[in-house]
Amino acid sequence: LKYPYFTGGSKKVTDRINEQIFQTVMHENMAVEDWVTYIEMTYEITFKDEQYLSILLEGNVSSGGGYFEYSREMNFDMESGALLSLEGIYEWPLIQGAAKRR
Repeated sequence: LKYPYFTGGSKKVTDRINEQIFQTVMHENMAVEDWVTYIEMTYEITFKDEQYLSILLEGNVSSGGGYFEYSREMNFDMESGALLSLEGIYEWPLIQGAAKRR
């Protein structure tokens, strides 16, 4: 199972980012469950600058005769390592305005 692991920069920030990625990969994909038989995952860094980091995780999980596809975008604040929601990046009125225009 491959997933991103970051090094360099502030150890506190990279440790926080790496832990959140690990928890997402292991728990949201149910990799810790006994009945999961196969997990295939890829990742892509979709954006990175000094302030933000965005990662796209995609994959397939097979378990006890079931199968599902997985896709998860994770956005981080590069100063604190905090996992950001869409609201954490954009102001809520801007999001509402963009949604109304569609």
